[in-house]
Amino acid sequence: MRSLLSVLKRIETVFCGLIMAAIVLVTFMQVILRYGFRSPTTWAEELVVFLFIWLSFIGSDLVFKDNRHIAIDTFYEHLKPRTKAILRLLVDLVILVFLICLAWATIKLQPVQARHVSVALRIPKRYYSLPCFFMSVSMAMSVAYDVWLNLFGSRNSVEGGA
Repeated sequence: MRSLLSVLKRIETVFCGLIMAAIVLVTFMQVILRYGFRSPTTWAEELVVFLFIWLSFIGSDLVFKDNRHIAIDTFYEHLKPRTKAILRLLVDLVILVFLICLAWATIKLQPVQARHVSVALRIPKRYYSLPCFFMSVSMAMSVAYDVWLNLFGSRNSVEGGA
């Protein structure tokens, strides 16, 4: 499972890098066309928003995998190791349930969004919420692996932080 998550993380990292490069290039092109040639495109802003949505969701998954989301751990740091482990397990289980519900809701939303398209690019709106599904599934896999390690892995894996 660790190797699958590692490969997934590398793919997501490359994907986010490519999206970021595309956002920079499209925005630069739009600025040159708008101010240099006074002939802006109608689709550039919509494409950048679309790519930014993907970057935000997939990027949040990468941040999650590195345990770099903002956490206030003042209370947590004063707990005993066993209490920390129990609290971490409970938090992970709540996160896992939330991510499963989020993935399910995204799937249920797809038929409704499939009926609508974006104005300039004519992209079906369901592609705007698809990164939420990918992020939810990928994060859920990471959390499930953490729960597995906390329950059945070594004691060292329990102290991963909150």
